[in-house]
Amino acid sequence: TDMVIIYLSAGITSKDSSEEDKKATLRVINEENSFLNNSVMILTYALMNDGVTGLKELAFLRDLAEQNSGKYGVLDRTALPVIKGSMMVLNQLSNLETTVGRFYTNLPNRMIDEAVFSLPFSDEMGDGLIMTVSKPCYFGNLLLGIVGVDVNLAYILEDVTYYQDSLASYTFLIDDKGYTLMHPSLTRPYLLSEPPLHTDIIHYENIPKFELVRQNIL
Repeated sequence: TDMVIIYLSAGITSKDSSEEDKKATLRVINEENSFLNNSVMILTYALMNDGVTGLKELAFLRDLAEQNSGKYGVLDRTALPVIKGSMMVLNQLSNLETTVGRFYTNLPNRMIDEAVFSLPFSDEMGDGLIMTVSKPCYFGNLLLGIVGVDVNLAYILEDVTYYQDSLASYTFLIDDKGYTLMHPSLTRPYLLSEPPLHTDIIHYENIPKFELVRQNIL
């Protein structure tokens, strides 16, 4: 699973919630997910609304999660299997944060015990640009949760930003997908007021055959 969509709804597609509306929704999901090789999982959470959310609405939310497009006469655009998600009913909004916040328990347990670094983003508390470092926590093979910490981007990039060895050398930092975190062409982190554009390093390095260098780095 590369991507997860979390969908909270009472299961109403429109004022009359016709079958055509439901079919159109499943068609869009089928088409867009096929472009991504069916790598997207959908988790739906039913918000119980008295007099509105009934068995039909719950069935539709389950079909969304399981991506049952064939049930609505939508033909699959690819032979690749879909990654079926799940539907969960939320009877009380007070449980919303804790229930939805544990969405990761529905994901396939691949026992990947590696830290994940996010791309830089603006801290809403005013601490400038930060990156989140997160890692899963296991008890045996049971996923207990995810722990994470926000780290100031300037702190991470300090050695790269102020690297000085000779006039003929410089450093840059990229993530494991090739996106540029720091490069001499970019503004220093402490001077940035907005998140940087997440640009591939290939757009900053113009030397011949740099594609091979990039490939070897990654």
